[in-house]
Amino acid sequence: MSRSKGYDLVRRGEFPCRVLPIGRAARVVTASLLRFLESGEPEYNGAISAQRLM
Repeated sequence: MSRSKGYDLVRRGEFPCRVLPIGRAARVVTASLLRFLESGEPEYNGAISAQRLM
């Protein structure tokens, strides 16, 4: 996945793991990312929307 594709998924609230908004930045929760990589099951709960990111 490219960086721009990742940011696009975060903006749409479709990133496959938890993302925390910190200011204008978005940070991926490491534990959530590792669970996604191990299981392949996305964790959409807790994803941020475009309005909260911008």
